[in-house]
Amino acid sequence: MNWTAGYNTSVAYANSYHHEQSPTFLNACLVMQRVSPPSIDKFTYCELGFGQGLTALILAATHPNGDFYACDFNPLHVLAAVSVRDEARLPNLTLLENDFGELAQGKVELPQFDYITMHGILSWISDETRAQIVQFLRRYLKPGGGRSGRLQRDDRLRSSNAASTLADVGGQTRGRDVDEGVGACQDASGYRRVAFSA
Repeated sequence: MNWTAGYNTSVAYANSYHHEQSPTFLNACLVMQRVSPPSIDKFTYCELGFGQGLTALILAATHPNGDFYACDFNPLHVLAAVSVRDEARLPNLTLLENDFGELAQGKVELPQFDYITMHGILSWISDETRAQIVQFLRRYLKPGGGRSGRLQRDDRLRSSNAASTLADVGGQTRGRDVDEGVGACQDASGYRRVAFSA
């Protein structure tokens, strides 16, 4: 199998910040669903598939009490983000070069996370890789932790499958109906955003 697992690496991923992945935004989504959010006084946070790393870098810089981990399998992404992290002197950000399978199987020593986020990934990965993300969530998300995913609008079938995959984790983790504790909204661009509490 190709190391990219079907992911297009011929074009650099966009260098952009996604405020929907911030602990403050996620906590607001959870509160609107009447779910107690994690404390942002001291927390652990993981971004899966960080692309150019801008979101993780900004969040680590603006939340010095957070312990941030960001994972990407593309070595060019990791090298670029490490360079910025080191220049910005962000000791609370650990950048990892691993694929989701390695992470899900526990091959990397990681803490339990209050927040696990990703942007767009669930919309364009294979079912096998999506299952690895679900395994990662089950292994590393703290009870009561928040997770979110941004589902791209251009792939409705996969977006629907991805949303139900994450919702299934929410339902199974809490032992209740899938829709309970799930917050969803759609922004002006038509993207669906989902936030969950385990």
